[in-house]
Amino acid sequence: MNAEQRYFTLVEVLIALAVLSLGILAGTGLLSSARERCRKAEAEWREQHAMTQAAEYFLLAGTEQEMPERFFPFSDYRISVRLANPVNLPAEVPDRKSGWRLATMHLQLFGRDNELLRELSIDRIIKTGEK
Repeated sequence: MNAEQRYFTLVEVLIALAVLSLGILAGTGLLSSARERCRKAEAEWREQHAMTQAAEYFLLAGTEQEMPERFFPFSDYRISVRLANPVNLPAEVPDRKSGWRLATMHLQLFGRDNELLRELSIDRIIKTGEK
């Protein structure tokens, strides 16, 4: 072997550096998009968790009272709840019976700027006088 065959040429080194640079740029782009997806997934989880907490509380305690902060410790969100008559019930299904009635509980989750983030409707049976 002579001395020329043991070393890489300048062109080979430049091509290897270009391929390495493209790989690093592609990896950086993937990390950036993965970070954004993680941030979005965390925000969606936080919203859904707040909505679930509120739904559990109002299903157990009723909608007539304000929810204490210890049950809804999310300062970034505000929850709104109201009861309404159910819609699209078949004609043969009664909505009232023996002091109980069927109602739909509508929950709305609002963000910092009062934008509506999520909505949830739950059909439930309540006492006739409950609001």
